[in-house]
Amino acid sequence: MLIPSVRKIHNRNSRKVIGFIYIPKMEGHVAWESQLEFCWLLQLAGDKSVSKIVSQPIKLSYLLEGEWRSYTPDVLVQWKDKSRSPTLYEVKPIKKAKKYRAKFQAIKQEAAKKGYKFLVVSEDVINQEPLNKNLKKLKHYSDVFVHSKERALICAALAKHTCCTIAKLASYFPSRSSGLCLIYKLLWDGFLFFNIHEELTTQSKVSLGQEVTK
Repeated sequence: MLIPSVRKIHNRNSRKVIGFIYIPKMEGHVAWESQLEFCWLLQLAGDKSVSKIVSQPIKLSYLLEGEWRSYTPDVLVQWKDKSRSPTLYEVKPIKKAKKYRAKFQAIKQEAAKKGYKFLVVSEDVINQEPLNKNLKKLKHYSDVFVHSKERALICAALAKHTCCTIAKLASYFPSRSSGLCLIYKLLWDGFLFFNIHEELTTQSKVSLGQEVTK
């Protein structure tokens, strides 16, 4: 299902590249309008502190140079920690972010009045490796189905070892390849944990996610 947005997304009469990404936290597909935005959505999807993501969420009116104007932020994020204000994000290359600094400052002020935090994110924040590479790899396994018996097998294995490599964990399954698919899916879901800022390989060490161990 494609999640509707308040602004139509298209690439007619432009070279803009658009696409769609499935995010469980939205229960549907979300449109993106640049590779930069795609990577940011991917990072938000992999952020365990995020409870919900809304693309092209609302329209805001802001005052700039004596004139009221309309603006639609790229993403709204709601957090599991209810003490954090919902955050509106604008994804922009650094050069454009600097060019429209006055505009974004005006938007920030109006967003605050409505209880939102407003942030502009650029490539200096988004282009992180191997983080993006890891998330893109795990995203391929996001629709894999994991049976409760398979989850129980993994929990039992990690109860013995607490932390072990992906290769070791996959060896508990009759098929190594199917075991790897299940493990990558559970890493994407946060059921399993690894250091996402280190390159993901079969020698990466994994453990049960924090929410599972609580």
